[in-house]
Amino acid sequence: MECQNCEKKSLIGCKKCLSDEDLKDLDKKAMAKTISSYRMLLRHYYEVGVGGSSKFTGCRITDNLIDVIQNRFIELGGKMESL
Repeated sequence: MECQNCEKKSLIGCKKCLSDEDLKDLDKKAMAKTISSYRMLLRHYYEVGVGGSSKFTGCRITDNLIDVIQNRFIELGGKMESL
């Protein structure tokens, strides 16, 4: 699915760009699991730190990687206070 407004490629679209009808159709459990996964990744990345290697993905953690994951987490409704 491609976001209607911002053209981001995503399986479920961008929360702020989906219509109210589309948002209602989203499975709440799937959304909660997705947000939880992003939360877990962010906590891990903050713990390991920039320059370290992720035990989940094997990639080097960069500022850009953290920014991308953090922005998506917020777009989907995650709260920074929960980290």
